[in-house]
Amino acid sequence: MTHSRRSDFPLLAANPELHYLDSAATSQKPRAVLDAMRSYYEHDNANPHRGAYDLSVRATERYHAARERIARFLGFMYRLIPKIGPFRALSFSVPPPEAERLFLTSFTATRERFKQSLDAVSAANLHLVNTDFDTGKPTALGEYALADETYDDLLGKLADHKFANVSADLQKNLVAHYGDVHLLPAGTDAERERSLKIRLRLGLLWAVQRP
Repeated sequence: MTHSRRSDFPLLAANPELHYLDSAATSQKPRAVLDAMRSYYEHDNANPHRGAYDLSVRATERYHAARERIARFLGFMYRLIPKIGPFRALSFSVPPPEAERLFLTSFTATRERFKQSLDAVSAANLHLVNTDFDTGKPTALGEYALADETYDDLLGKLADHKFANVSADLQKNLVAHYGDVHLLPAGTDAERERSLKIRLRLGLLWAVQRP
């Protein structure tokens, strides 16, 4: 960093021998930024969008002005960066009419399902399907590795407490999820170890379920 550029940063200007290399964690602030922050805190500090009094209005105006300047700068830089190589992901193309139609159809269907759910809540008759939100498919053993890991973790934590205070619905859900434990994969040492743990924990759960 040249001497003229160092002078923009008060901390660096006051410590000529300092070579600061930790900007990825915490960057030093140039004088212009510090002056702007000091001006804000001394004259306009208030919650944006949270009040109708003069100070809050001024804070809101400065907040939006800063956002607009940043947006213009990013827009300018976006136009300059070539959309090739590592920046290929920045390339934007307008969706074709078919994609727009699919989006609108999906949005309309989602809104209708949400309305139906609200009506069901009002009628105290809401029944939600146990759906994997990551895949959109019904949750089932082997359907999604992350879901399986989550079920395994839940089963283990509940087993550690001897399934105390576990509702009947949750007990049924766990049993239904694992189904026939004899069909669990056991081709590797890790799979056999997992299968054994699940069988032992489900055995404890079945024992708790018995009257």
